[in-house]
Amino acid sequence: MKLLSIAVPCYNSQDYMRNCVDSLLKGGELVEILIVNDGSKDDTAKIADEYAEKYPTIVRAIHQENGGHGEAVNTGIRNATGFYFKVVDSDDWVNEEAFEEILKKLRPFLAEDGKLIVIEADDMESSMVPDTKGLFQKFLELLLNDPYAGKRTMGAHLPQLLSDSGYADIKCECSKVCSSGKEKEKKEQIFETYCSFLPEDLLLLGKESKKYQQDWEWVNQNFDKLHEQMTDDETAISMGVKIYTCRGESISKGQRGM
Repeated sequence: MKLLSIAVPCYNSQDYMRNCVDSLLKGGELVEILIVNDGSKDDTAKIADEYAEKYPTIVRAIHQENGGHGEAVNTGIRNATGFYFKVVDSDDWVNEEAFEEILKKLRPFLAEDGKLIVIEADDMESSMVPDTKGLFQKFLELLLNDPYAGKRTMGAHLPQLLSDSGYADIKCECSKVCSSGKEKEKKEQIFETYCSFLPEDLLLLGKESKKYQQDWEWVNQNFDKLHEQMTDDETAISMGVKIYTCRGESISKGQRGM
C-alpha cells in the first residue's frame, strides 16, 4: 500500500514533464506517480510509458481523450491507491528535502484511523483589501485562464468529487490562507506560492497565442506593483485553498499497515 498517490496531469508536456517526474521519484516506493496523459498530441504518451516501464512499482501511465485539467485530476483520484493524494502539475516540481520531510511527517498517520488529505485551490474565495486599482482581481482572472495553473475552482467541487469516488467522512479542515497587518514574511510566502509562477506560464503560452502574449505583457508591467500591494502593511490577503480529509470505505484494516 502506497503512502502517497501523486497525479501529474499532462497535456503536450514533453518539454518539461521529465523534470517533474524525476523530482517525484525521490519518494521511492512510498509514492505512486500517476501520469495522466490528457489526449496529448506530442510525445507525452511515449514519455509516460517509458517511465511506467522503467519504474513499474512506482509509476503508472494513464491515457485518456482530452478532457481538460480538471478531468485529468478526477482520473488521478479515481485511480489512486495511496492513503494520501496530491496533484503536481507537469510544469512544476518538488524540492527534494521538503518532499522527504513531508513523507516523514505523513507516515505516523498510517494507523487504522488514517485519513486521506486532499488540497485544491478555490479562487472564488480569494480576495485582497484594498484593491483600489483592481490589480489583484485582474491577476485572479489571468490565473483562472492559465491552463498550467490547473482548475482554480476545483476546491469548491471536492466534496462531491470525493463522495462520487467512494470516500466517506469528508470534512473541510481549511478553506483559506489569510494574512493581514505587518505579517510581512507570511505575505511574501503567499505571493511566492500563488503568484510567482504566472509570468513564466504566460511567457510559454504566449508563444502559441497572441492573447496570452498580451496577458504576459500586462503581468510584466504590473508584477512589481502587485507584489508591493500584497505585502503592504495595510493589506489583508485571503487565498482560497480547500483542505479536505476523508476515508476510503474500501480500504481494509489489513491494508493500513506498511
